[in-house]
Amino acid sequence: MTNPKRGRPSDYSFQVAISICARLAEGKSLRAICSEAGMPGRATVSRWIARHKEFRDEYTLACELRAEDLADEMIEIVDDPCVWVEKIGADGRAVRVLEK
Repeated sequence: MTNPKRGRPSDYSFQVAISICARLAEGKSLRAICSEAGMPGRATVSRWIARHKEFRDEYTLACELRAEDLADEMIEIVDDPCVWVEKIGADGRAVRVLEK
């Protein structure tokens, strides 16, 4: 009688690796991806990066794309002309509101 595998997958799968990279490039964190059901743990992903050049290359590219996207988002936030101002509400309390 064979025991069924339990726990997270640890055998390398190029399809799973590419799925991880796609999600990273979309802005999702590795921590969030690895917490999903059916995904390998972070330690497993780290081993895959160390052992599989094709995954390491795709992972590096995905991280670079995510970094560029985050930089673009930060620039948009900085360039946004909106300003937080403090106003007195109807109840007499100070509230902060976004003003364009």
